[in-house]
Amino acid sequence: MAGVLHIMGAELPQNLMPATRNNPVGHFESVEVCRLNDAILRSASSSWSDWCPFDRGWLDSFAAETMLDRAHEVLSGEWGQSRLALLKDPRICRLFPFWRSALAGVGYAPVVVHTHRDPAEVSQSLQRRDGLPPEIGRLLWLRHVLDAERATRGLSRVFVSYEGLLRDWRQTVGRITEGLGIRWPKSPDRAQAEVSRFLSPDLRHHRRERDSAAPAGALDPWLEEVRAILDTWAESGEVEVDHARLDAVAAQLEAATPVLGPIVDLALRLVACAGEFEREGGRLRADLDGASKDKAALEQQVAELRTKLGALEPERDKVSRTLAEAQDRIRDLDRSRADAEAAVEEQADRLRHLEAEAKGLRIQAARSSDEVAILTRQLVKTQKHLADESSRRKKAEAQVSALRSSTSWRITAPLRRTNLLLRRT
Repeated sequence: MAGVLHIMGAELPQNLMPATRNNPVGHFESVEVCRLNDAILRSASSSWSDWCPFDRGWLDSFAAETMLDRAHEVLSGEWGQSRLALLKDPRICRLFPFWRSALAGVGYAPVVVHTHRDPAEVSQSLQRRDGLPPEIGRLLWLRHVLDAERATRGLSRVFVSYEGLLRDWRQTVGRITEGLGIRWPKSPDRAQAEVSRFLSPDLRHHRRERDSAAPAGALDPWLEEVRAILDTWAESGEVEVDHARLDAVAAQLEAATPVLGPIVDLALRLVACAGEFEREGGRLRADLDGASKDKAALEQQVAELRTKLGALEPERDKVSRTLAEAQDRIRDLDRSRADAEAAVEEQADRLRHLEAEAKGLRIQAARSSDEVAILTRQLVKTQKHLADESSRRKKAEAQVSALRSSTSWRITAPLRRTNLLLRRT
C-alpha cells in the first residue's frame, strides 16, 4: 500500500529501510522512525513482538517528553517541508497517541489509511520470518489492528485491505482519494504502468482461501469478527455502530491478558528452546556430515597414496643408485676440497708476505709524503718571494719609466750628457 501511494506522489523519508529477503521490494519505512519506536518500546519495557497493551501511563512520563523532542527532530529531518509525507511503521499502531502529538508539533495534520491483511496470512509470515507460533502471530494482529482503529477515531481515515489492493488497486486508490480528499501529484492513468509492474503477485508468499475452514483456536471468534468488520469497511466504508463490537473484542482481550500472558510466555520460551535445539541439532548434523565427508576424503587420499607408493618402488631403486653415485662424487669432491684448501693456505702465506712488504712501502711513502710536504711549503715560500721581487721590480721599472718621461728628465738631459762626457774624459 505504501509503495502504491508513493508512486501516486506521496513522499518517502530520506533514510529508507533497505529491502530484505522477506520483503525484496522494500518496506517504505524510515530507519530513524523505526529506531525511535524501538527505543520508545524499550523505555516502556515492551517490544515490537509484545501483544500486551502499551502502558498508557508512559505518555505522561519524562521519557515521553524526551522521546517527543527526538520525534520532532526525526520528522523534520526525514520529511523537511514535505506537503504530503508518507509515514509508515507497524509499531505506530500501538504508539499512535504519541505520534499524533509529534506530528502536530511539527505542523502536520495526519490522515490515516488503515490497511489490513488476513490474520492467518500474517501469522504464517511471522512464523516463517521470526519463528513465532501462529497463535502469537494472531494475538499480535489483534493487538495492532484494535489499537490502531481505537486511537484514530475522530480523524480523517479510510479502511482498505491488502487483498483489495491486489485485486483492483485503482478502486482502492479511488476510495482513499475520496475518503481523505487528497489531490495526488500523479493521476492513476499516469501511474498505471508503474503500479502494475510494482504489484507483482509473486510477492504474496502466504495465502488463505476464503472458503477454507479456519483452524480451531480460542482466538478465532475474535479474529473472525474483527476481520469481518474490517473487510466490510474496506469494501463499503466505515460503520459507526461497529465501534462497539470492536471495543467489546478489545475488552475481552484485555480481560484475557492475565490468563493468556503466562501461557504465551511459556510458548515463547518453548519456541526459543525449540529453536535452540534445532540450531544445535543443525550444527551437530553439519559437524557429523563434515566428519563423514572428511573421513571419506581421508580414505580416498590413503588409497591414492598407496597406489602412488607402489608406482614409486622402481623410482626408489633408481634413487638409491643415484644416491650411491652421489656419495662417491661427494667423496671425490671432499678430496678436491682438501687440495683446494691447501692451495688456499699457501696463497694465504704469500698474501701475508706481500702485505708485510706493502706495509713497509706504505711507511716509506708516508715519509716521502712528509718530505714532499716540506718541499712544497718551501716552494710556496720561494714562489711568494719571487712574486714579491717581481712586483718590486715592476714597480721600480714603472718609476724609472715615469721619471724618463717627465719634463724634469728632458730638461736635465744636456746636463746628464755633459756629465757623461766629463766622466769619460
